[in-house]
Amino acid sequence: MSSARARTPGPLRASATLPPGAQPTVAPVPLQSGGTPQPVPMEPPDAYPRIVSVTLSSPVVSGGDVVTSSVETSSNVASVEARIGGYSANYQKTGVGRFTLAYKVPNLPFFLHKAYVLQIIARNTAGTSVSTAVPITIR
Repeated sequence: MSSARARTPGPLRASATLPPGAQPTVAPVPLQSGGTPQPVPMEPPDAYPRIVSVTLSSPVVSGGDVVTSSVETSSNVASVEARIGGYSANYQKTGVGRFTLAYKVPNLPFFLHKAYVLQIIARNTAGTSVSTAVPITIR
């Protein structure tokens, strides 16, 4: 992986309460660099899904690098998806509220080497979703 590291802003917290019927498209969450997993918030299956934290192996990647990521969510999240540009990949569920992904960055032409927004989308079994944006740079 590239030795250059981009600085990320301080931790952002997701809203603890939502008005009835509200469905934000983006909920900010802490971007972690590792450490102890957060406790999984236990929720009923039909409750609004929550993303507790996102871990990304590096915010700056190059073609050929393997990027790893983990997402911690509330217990009622059934699936997590990552989207960047026109591509998407599903996270593997490793436990209640725990999801992981490993993705090999393809070799891209120089004009695609720039900053992107990685969308992390969590859904419950009813299809209700919440997402957060994570900055990533391809060099």
